[in-house]
Amino acid sequence: MPFTRTNLKRDLEDIGSVFDGHPELEFRAATKPLELEKGALSYQRVPPGYRFPYGHSHETQEEVYVVV
Repeated sequence: MPFTRTNLKRDLEDIGSVFDGHPELEFRAATKPLELEKGALSYQRVPPGYRFPYGHSHETQEEVYVVV
């Protein structure tokens, strides 16, 4: 059975700056590198006291977040 091995911290680009939030926000999305079709996986490093200013939803996708 084939699989993809990815280090969330080392192998993925930090796209935290695209969220117009705290400059120390770290966000690494693994959905495309892992070729997920109906799921999402991301790594986030959220600064103390910071809260995302918005939310979102999906009709057919499950998301898994690793929040540090």
